[in-house]
Amino acid sequence: MTKATPWTPNMSNLKSPTSDDPGFKAAYQEAKTGFDEGGVPIGACLVDKDGKILGQGHNMRVQKSSATLHAEISCFENAGRLPASAYRGATMYTTLSPCDMCTGACVMYKVARVVMGENDTFVGGDEYLKQRGIEVVNLKNAECEHLMKEFIKKHPEDWSVDVAIAENMPILTPLVGMKISGNRIRPSSNRALHNSTRPHQPYAVLRPGQSQPLFFEAGAVHTLPVTLHNEPIMHPFLGGGHIDLARRVFLLTEVC
Repeated sequence: MTKATPWTPNMSNLKSPTSDDPGFKAAYQEAKTGFDEGGVPIGACLVDKDGKILGQGHNMRVQKSSATLHAEISCFENAGRLPASAYRGATMYTTLSPCDMCTGACVMYKVARVVMGENDTFVGGDEYLKQRGIEVVNLKNAECEHLMKEFIKKHPEDWSVDVAIAENMPILTPLVGMKISGNRIRPSSNRALHNSTRPHQPYAVLRPGQSQPLFFEAGAVHTLPVTLHNEPIMHPFLGGGHIDLARRVFLLTEVC
């Protein structure tokens, strides 16, 4: 039996992408539209090997209360049903690194290249795309990053639900009101801690956009801005604690 030859994208006709590409401009405009609608400002645009725009869209999870309408999924949906040949040599422009779901869609449809605006706000399936033979280009676009920061500043709860929690960003464990001394956990005498929480299992996440703790040394003590989520109230404050990289959590030990 003849062994099948693995699929590899043909990128011989693809020029180096820039922020001036029509496809990227369309994706960024979609992101701005999403921002104006109050949604997560991520846009995407699918362009074929000849430079023709096949479809474009933006994240609609907030607007439509959708579980799946991320920018790239909206883009594929708006492109409609296409023959497999239409995706060969195509480029998916997206303003932010694609999540696992959108990464999988790009792999399934065998696009040749994914061009992202930035991955400082969020790192998705960049490495997996490369492993599957898809070219990945990061434009490190400041406008995309600024748009995300503005959204996160205005709607931290939407970002934490849409991406930060869903994509396993560091979660603050419900140790608020506890003090860590060595390896022992004991009740904290810090009144500010008790005043800032409710007794029933609050949870917290890093203030959206603050991804640096992922790179801090485990066990070190850090002070950083966090947002405590107590349904239905959200209290911003400064907190100190320990990074546990193995559990991907930030153990909150004090409020500053």
